[in-house]
Amino acid sequence: MSFKQKKYPFSLYQDAKTINQTNMIRKNIEVLLNSEVKCLTITSAELNDKKPLITAKLGISFAEQGKNVLLIDGNVHCPSLHQLFDLGSSEGLTDVLVNRQSRHLPIKQTSYKGLDVLPAGSHFRNASTLLVSKYFDELIKRWKEEYDLILFETPQFLEETDSHILAAKCDATMLVVEERKTKADAVVKTKNMLEKARIHVLGVIWSPAH
Repeated sequence: MSFKQKKYPFSLYQDAKTINQTNMIRKNIEVLLNSEVKCLTITSAELNDKKPLITAKLGISFAEQGKNVLLIDGNVHCPSLHQLFDLGSSEGLTDVLVNRQSRHLPIKQTSYKGLDVLPAGSHFRNASTLLVSKYFDELIKRWKEEYDLILFETPQFLEETDSHILAAKCDATMLVVEERKTKADAVVKTKNMLEKARIHVLGVIWSPAH
């Protein structure tokens, strides 16, 4: 299925129901956000094909409210945000961390005003070694000063260490739960692990089955 259109690379708002659902999630997040919460990870307990699209929708919804938003593809082993926004396979997060770029970061502008995307970048087998660097901490601090909101799309929490690292570096996390697919015990296990690591769970995004 192709989402490409003349104006935008893909159709997020296919109907009024989709618009309302996304805006409702955004409004709920806005209530919970404060000056100390500017960086969020969007994760799931298990493999979730809808998570990247949900992250993209949220980014657009916040940008349409006048926020400057940076979407970062933290799923370096299975990236997809560059495809959703038709950015092509290009440099991204891993390249920045490997080369320690500081001036010319490969952040891409999208067709949506106020919304930028940093793709995952080149495949790097052991990406977790890059994510734990102090240089990455400095970048996140810099992005917090430049953007109103940062959203990391991350891998499934129970299978990828990268998700643990990114969640710990951000201010809070949101957990995507897919109806009829995500197992209840997996959600409970993920929630317990997050709480044990003292990671702020901002809430759950319920993704209904279609």
